[in-house]
Amino acid sequence: MDTSSFLDEIIDIVGAGSVTTGTSLNADDLHDESLHAQPGSPVAVVRPQTTQQVSRLKKCCAAHSVGVVARGSGSPMVERFQGSMALEQKS
Repeated sequence: MDTSSFLDEIIDIVGAGSVTTGTSLNADDLHDESLHAQPGSPVAVVRPQTTQQVSRLKKCCAAHSVGVVARGSGSPMVERFQGSMALEQKS
C-alpha cells in the first residue's frame, strides 16, 4: 500500500483536521478500555462528520486494501487497529 497516497485521499474526503496519524496519535487512540488488549497502531484515526464521508472513506479503504475498525469511546477493538484505519464514532 502506498500510505502517502491513501492518507492524501482520506484527508481530501474529511479534511486534515479530522485525520490523526503517526506521532500525532494520542495514547487514547492506541488502546481500548478492555484489560487484555495489546496496543495497536492504526494507519490513521479518522473522524468523519457525515454518512457520505463514511461511505467515501470505506470505498477508499477498499481500494487500498486497508481494514476499517469502528471505534467509539474505547470500544474493545484496538487489537485489530494494526495497519487499519480507525473510524472514530464519538459524538
